[in-house]
Amino acid sequence: MKLIGKLLLAAGLTGALSVEAGTIFFRGGEVYSAELTSRKVNISNFDEAMFPQLADGRIYAAVTMKIPAGRRIGITDYRLSHFGHEYPCVAIRVGNSSFRSGVWEEEVAPDKFYTLLFVLDKAFVGLDDQEKITLQCAYKGSEKIAVELTFANRRDAGFHYFIPPEGRL
Repeated sequence: MKLIGKLLLAAGLTGALSVEAGTIFFRGGEVYSAELTSRKVNISNFDEAMFPQLADGRIYAAVTMKIPAGRRIGITDYRLSHFGHEYPCVAIRVGNSSFRSGVWEEEVAPDKFYTLLFVLDKAFVGLDDQEKITLQCAYKGSEKIAVELTFANRRDAGFHYFIPPEGRL
């Protein structure tokens, strides 16, 4: 099944492509986990003043991926879209390290997980146990590259640090 997903990815198809093993292939790599939490997340170098105030509070969204060799990943590469609201990536975590803001570009190793962190408005997200939110490529020429992910809402529990090889989707 993974071979079929990679062939479709290589053909440039977009949209949600589910794989029975619990991962989703996407333009930037393979998504293994998508989670929400209302627990405050530690983010190094995060400037609160540069982030817009959210009316009803914050909820954090994490998308964990593996990126193909020879590629790079940065916080400006992706955004989430939900009910007409767009949320930029604010930090990246490599493996189980801390989330770091201001990482404009990270060279990747294909055997590591990369987790993108987003801060969303709790008024629109986080009411259900699972939420469908769209992950979009944000770099020039990629406006139509998007995939709908089902995020598991962990409520006030933190994000999982262990992601099994078969994924959590």
